[in-house]
Amino acid sequence: MQIYTKKLKEIREKTGISVKYIVNKLNISRKTYWNWENGKIVPTGKRIRELARAMNISVSMISNLDDNRKISEKPIDETLCLEFHKDDEGYYNENIFTSIKDSLSILQKKQLYNSAIINVLMNSTNVMFYVKDLDLKYILANKVFIKTLSNLNGNQYFEKIDRDFFTRAEAKKNTEEDMNVMITGRPVLNREGCIPGTRKKRFGLISKFPLKDENSKTMGILATFIDITTMKTEEKKRKTLEFIINNINQVIGFWETGFIGKEEIFINAAVEKVTGIKAEEFYKDPFIIEKHCHPDFVNALKEYNNIQHYPKQLDYKLIRPTDKAERWIRQISYKKGSLRFGIGYDITEEKNNEDIKDLLKIYMDIAKPGISIANIKTGEYLYINNTRLEIYGRNRKEMINGGFQFFLNNCLYDKERKCYDRLISIRQQLLQNPFHTNINYQIMKPDGQLRSIHCEISTARFKGKVCSLYVEYDITEGNCFSEIFSSE
Repeated sequence: MQIYTKKLKEIREKTGISVKYIVNKLNISRKTYWNWENGKIVPTGKRIRELARAMNISVSMISNLDDNRKISEKPIDETLCLEFHKDDEGYYNENIFTSIKDSLSILQKKQLYNSAIINVLMNSTNVMFYVKDLDLKYILANKVFIKTLSNLNGNQYFEKIDRDFFTRAEAKKNTEEDMNVMITGRPVLNREGCIPGTRKKRFGLISKFPLKDENSKTMGILATFIDITTMKTEEKKRKTLEFIINNINQVIGFWETGFIGKEEIFINAAVEKVTGIKAEEFYKDPFIIEKHCHPDFVNALKEYNNIQHYPKQLDYKLIRPTDKAERWIRQISYKKGSLRFGIGYDITEEKNNEDIKDLLKIYMDIAKPGISIANIKTGEYLYINNTRLEIYGRNRKEMINGGFQFFLNNCLYDKERKCYDRLISIRQQLLQNPFHTNINYQIMKPDGQLRSIHCEISTARFKGKVCSLYVEYDITEGNCFSEIFSSE
């Protein structure tokens, strides 16, 4: 017979059971108990069992004794009838045996019935669970958990321990947690962590409960695992997308519409920078933007919100509550089922520049010089104003379609090809470096007229491309060139 002194001390300290409580419970002296715990004296088997009962633990946790009770060696009839009296002649009434037999039969059927119910319940759920005894051996587990362990079948898990299924680190962690629940009596509730036996690839909500008998004595542990791997994966994706969306300067919002109106689901952080309204305010009132809309656009915004055709777009003015500044907002909305999502961005600068752009366009079209922009590499014309068309006497279509080569072959009047070669050389220089120069040449209009042209040529960037900019002046009237094909 042996007592595990280190385990006894560990359990007593973890559970917070005082020596005073134990000595009072067992009616022994402090010195006697300290001699037990320090290994100087080995108590009798009876005393060890009393000690285990006092600490509300299994005797096998602190000694090499077990909890099995010896079955009575008395005959079954004596065992069953100890509580009944014999008749006057010393015989038991046979009705008593019939009653006991029937009762046992009923109890057996009830037990089988309850076992069937438990079996259905434990194997009809996706929640994994197991039950361990006081020695932390598996005595019950459902099919989902068994499959998670190692694709075991039947009762191959029975009386196994964690080290039989898990890595050393997982087994140690799981066993320690199970033991702590049994010793302290404090359950673990929905702890998020890796499910043992899944190589940390699956996550679950882990709960563990001490199992107690009718006398509140711990008899084992029950653990449950709810698989949340998919939820965790989706949550990770959501957080990544949310991080990206919150770092976009445009306002991006998602909302649902139903019988009760509009409900905001998500709006990114850019909304405060663009509108001056915090995202939290949109969750409280999805139509808050109407309250800060410029009076001239309130009705237009309300009508826009009632339009059921998607996609839809509206430009309107907003008065930001933070600085009272008037800002132009462009909002575009889309639909997917009951889900709506929209993009909003500040177009104030664009709107403020529209008038200037319109004036510039008018000027470019009626300006005295002829202006054209061509792709340096291909020679394709990207823009030609009206004045240039008048100077050359050509229509826009033939000039655009013909490109730079059409100009060289059909417009330029250059018998000795000196100016032709000079223009080709300038184009090559424009390809290599930003460049500016000017040149004089003659052109021939379709009616045979010769016109003298002064042209300024520069490198320019237009619509994301490196281009050549030509600004041409008709200097035929009142101008004479000493050498018409020379560069100035």
